[in-house]
Amino acid sequence: MKIKLTLVTDEGPRDIAVTTDATATIGDVAATMQRSLAFQAGRKPMEIPSNALTLQTLASSGQVERTLLPKSLLTDAGLLSGGTVRVTQATSSASALDAHTAAAAHLHVLSGPDKGRAYPLRSGPNTIGRSPGADVTLNDPFVSLIHARVVVSDHV
Repeated sequence: MKIKLTLVTDEGPRDIAVTTDATATIGDVAATMQRSLAFQAGRKPMEIPSNALTLQTLASSGQVERTLLPKSLLTDAGLLSGGTVRVTQATSSASALDAHTAAAAHLHVLSGPDKGRAYPLRSGPNTIGRSPGADVTLNDPFVSLIHARVVVSDHV
């Protein structure tokens, strides 16, 4: 997979091409970008865990549009060629929506113990199940630990 982006850094914007396989996560790409920037600046690149960094998409005004989940696959994150991004620290609560991340969709529960509840979903993959590690945790004994994966994108 190849995607062309504008990467915003402290030194200003730069056009880059990201070439990776389909299994690369946003965290993998962000960590590689950070190591590359360090190398280009003449600093020794540090080993960065892939879940420590993520990407934020930026509007033409420079405002943050959304913060991508580090564990999202690049192919699922809805990142398109021509986009503008910056590398940032990932939050410790990867499933919680933050001030820079508006809900891209909502999951409405129609039956069961959680009937009537609505859960915000991020752009990209969201896991649903009983597991505390799921992005949406349900209290229904008929739901498996990781019951479903919903990918929210700009097309149906």
